[in-house]
Amino acid sequence: MGHRIIFALIPLILSIGLISVLPFSDASEYSQICIEKVWLENSKGKIVCVSLATADTLVERGWGTILEVHEDAPEESVMDMRYMPGDEIDFAAELTLVPQVDGGDRALTVTPVIGTPDREFSEKYVVGTEELREDEMRITFCGTGMPFPVYQQASACVIVELGNGDVFLFDLGADSIGRVNGMQIDVDKLNKVFLGHLHLDHAGDLGILWAQGGFAGRSVPLEVYGPSGPNHELGTEVFVEHTLAAGQWDLESRKVGIPTQGMSINTHEFDFSKTQVIYEENGVTITSFPAIHILDGAVSFRLDWNDLSFVFSSDTEPNKFLVENSQNVDVLIHEGFIPGQTMSDITGMPLEIAIWVSEEIHTPPDAAGVVYDMTNPRLAVLYHVILTQEVITESFELLRTTYDGPSLYGEDLVTINVTPDYIISRPTEIVKNAYPEYKSVDGEITGSEFVISEWLEDARIDWKSIKEEKLKETQ
Repeated sequence: MGHRIIFALIPLILSIGLISVLPFSDASEYSQICIEKVWLENSKGKIVCVSLATADTLVERGWGTILEVHEDAPEESVMDMRYMPGDEIDFAAELTLVPQVDGGDRALTVTPVIGTPDREFSEKYVVGTEELREDEMRITFCGTGMPFPVYQQASACVIVELGNGDVFLFDLGADSIGRVNGMQIDVDKLNKVFLGHLHLDHAGDLGILWAQGGFAGRSVPLEVYGPSGPNHELGTEVFVEHTLAAGQWDLESRKVGIPTQGMSINTHEFDFSKTQVIYEENGVTITSFPAIHILDGAVSFRLDWNDLSFVFSSDTEPNKFLVENSQNVDVLIHEGFIPGQTMSDITGMPLEIAIWVSEEIHTPPDAAGVVYDMTNPRLAVLYHVILTQEVITESFELLRTTYDGPSLYGEDLVTINVTPDYIISRPTEIVKNAYPEYKSVDGEITGSEFVISEWLEDARIDWKSIKEEKLKETQ
């Protein structure tokens, strides 16, 4: 870019992680402290030191005032932003992180590189261009949003890929399947699904994953792991049974032309109230433990493999089960729900209901920070959020009242690479408009007992004959 932009005021980061600002008149004498970055006044009137790329975006949006320009300030690479345990974190810069939908080109964190990588990484993870190492875990968000999917956010879904070749889906919320398909993962590997609870913003795309398996050439059943409920009718077994029942027309129609042995589901319902191992294969252990979310029947998960660990809260209030099962985990993904007042402002929801949703049945960012502080993860991740500049700023402000470690604000299509030596957080470039590539399936086409009625057959238009006649007329 070749220049340095300087904005008014400088924040002082206090040892307890709270942010203070100096008077406007004091800005000039401190301007040299913001080395290779720029000063910017954010939407809440606080002044922060941010990267040149962030400043350009926010100035374009009218969120800063240029005071002075210096030539030849170098740009900062994401991969130069390395964090080692004990380093100071630039809490002020967190307040102006820009989501991808608003032009941001980095993961929403000021600690994108934790530890010391022993190889080069691109600024983005481009699907299909990087093979996982034998000791590596890759975590990708295919949905981080709310019960109402929007263009920029699908509902909850996380893919975990391991260096041993295994792939796991944690939650599969509404609209997430398009991003899952864009990951271009072999359809037979996308068959292990773990549902934290049965809200449709966490399980709503299960039917689509099941149905597309026929055309995609899936040759193995879906394996769905999910909790029991307060009674049998509210458990995972009935949920899957009804999903399959709703898809019977779909299944019968596929039988006419393609093998359908991949269009089946094996359900593994487990007691939600127990902390227990529910999956143990190929060196991978997945543990379920109770969560607190509106009704009985919600759980969280921990995955352990090759000395690496990952915890996914799904939806929950802070609780002792999660704290006990997340100690010193590598990556802890915990919901950090939008604060009640802000949710009311954005959605028009009555304030008392918005506060109940945010603080009584979900976990706001400052409460998630308490959990992080009690568990000490290598990387703390907030998800189940709304992505606006104001919400990001407010969420980080709240988080930093209770937690001061490396943190990532989860957004769709962000990938986290994890090894014992380092953690890398980057945006993800998926294959857009990706269609599952059909694989030949060694199976019979069984056909359906149902056929088109004769009166419908009589209504067919023989368009090929009509086309042939038109072609003859033009010769």
